[in-house]
Amino acid sequence: ILFPKYRKITNATLHALPKPQNTKSIELVPRIFSISDAVRNELITYNGTNSITIPNGIHPQLIKTRPLKDWIGILQLVQVSRLDHEDKGQHILLYAGAELIKKGFENFMITFIGDGASRTYLEELTVSLGLKKNVTFLGMKSQSYIFEHLCDYDVFVQPSIREGFGNTVAEAMAAKLGIIVSSGQGPEEIVDYGKYGLVFENGNPNDCADKIMLYLEHKINLQQINDAYQHVLECYDIKETVKAYLNHYVKSKYCI
Repeated sequence: ILFPKYRKITNATLHALPKPQNTKSIELVPRIFSISDAVRNELITYNGTNSITIPNGIHPQLIKTRPLKDWIGILQLVQVSRLDHEDKGQHILLYAGAELIKKGFENFMITFIGDGASRTYLEELTVSLGLKKNVTFLGMKSQSYIFEHLCDYDVFVQPSIREGFGNTVAEAMAAKLGIIVSSGQGPEEIVDYGKYGLVFENGNPNDCADKIMLYLEHKINLQQINDAYQHVLECYDIKETVKAYLNHYVKSKYCI
């Protein structure tokens, strides 16, 4: 941007849904990549800038897998992200938990892994909703810890209100967890709009509770979980992401 000599070989990747902070001067960059079609489409709507979708990649070989079996005893739900309910929607999952209690389902545990500005709010909401026995906050954990322990849970829930991609969703699929995500965002794209996981209406805790109930009532086809695992290996391995970037750099001659 600063030196005209290098403008033609400049590339940029938009790693989140567009907003003023991450799109300043983006129109000056010759080649833009987006981490999902959700980001690509919103960028077009936001300021008319086109981009190329290359999904984020993960390291599936580093993630310990859960045995492909139905859950027993207490349904273990997990959510991994920074605690920022306005974007990540953790409060929606808590309200869904309260709805499950109203319907007579108490045999579940929600674990939040991560920390952030919303922790106090979410802890207070947990108490006010009567979920103290059903919710635990583990705080920040290392990536190696998460990769080792995702398999301790049964279902991964991503209730994001705004989410450009959702690496943790792909990682949970690689761990062979059941997946529940909100609609209209990057996570829905990862599960191929319901093919590899359940999708609830964005912002709707009742619909989120209904999807969790399918697990509580043992109405889930376990083959979907195994198919999701294969999908991650084929589409979201970091090796494939690197290949895609290199191919585009070479084809467009946007490299030195």
